Amino acid sequence: MNDALDGWLAVAAVLLVYGLTEVAGAYGFLAAFAAGVGFRRYEHGHEVNRRVHDGAEVVEKFCELGVILLLGSMLTTAGVREVGWAGWLLVPVLLLVIRPLATAVAFLGSSIPARERAFIAWFGVRGIGSLYYVAVALGLGILSVDESRNLFWTVAACIITSVVLHGVTASPLSRRLLPPPKQPEGSE
Repeated sequence: MNDALDGWLAVAAVLLVYGLTEVAGAYGFLAAFAAGVGFRRYEHGHEVNRRVHDGAEVVEKFCELGVILLLGSMLTTAGVREVGWAGWLLVPVLLLVIRPLATAVAFLGSSIPARERAFIAWFGVRGIGSLYYVAVALGLGILSVDESRNLFWTVAACIITSVVLHGVTASPLSRRLLPPPKQPEGSE
């Protein structure tokens, strides 16, 4: 298999499973997730699995960058005002309370050191996936136009705030919370 195309193989597999499941009238998102878990468990340490994973990670980062650029290009003062005071109060609660608590619960009984857990709690979960759920909610048509705008801009405010906070804190917190990289033997 060509290393340059390995990431696209993963994307094609996800889209194929998602599409076929939706055509069959089932939930494509869940099927794509299950297929990913199954693929990951198949010959976990196999070289092809590693290359596909690494390639898919490159594709993921590229797509994430595109979404962030698109979201940034949509940002307007009207959109910022659309969030309202309640939405702006929700943003720090989500980023500073709910996400760290959810991470703490997820790592109960884990052997991961506390500093690394703190790093994961702050940087681990990204908000880009929230846009998918907003799209589903808006696609159902159960919200009014005003509610739809408010929901979208509140999620966008959370993502944009997260990007700014994580961008500003990435370097200092990485140095403080993560162990230093191991030096190869014989190097100084």
